[in-house]
Amino acid sequence: MFGELEAALTHVSDGARPKDSGAMTRLTRLADAARTTWRRGGPTAAQPALARLQDQLAADKGRGGIGASRTALVDLENEIFRLERIASMNVACRG
Repeated sequence: MFGELEAALTHVSDGARPKDSGAMTRLTRLADAARTTWRRGGPTAAQPALARLQDQLAADKGRGGIGASRTALVDLENEIFRLERIASMNVACRG
């Protein structure tokens, strides 16, 4: 489930500049936390972690903190949104 997210992170990392290392470290840690939370607590439990990952990506993009290609960044956003949708559907199905 998280393989696509990891691939998108790698794509972003491949295009990142040396000065982007802090942003990449934050994004990687947040992605790892989301994956771990998903595995331990399920999709619903991972929603806050995915939201933090999305917020961090938006913040880093907003201040020019990642020099990767626009395509790589959009791919990463799409993967985060995909996981958020899956987690949301899980909540809706339970309700």
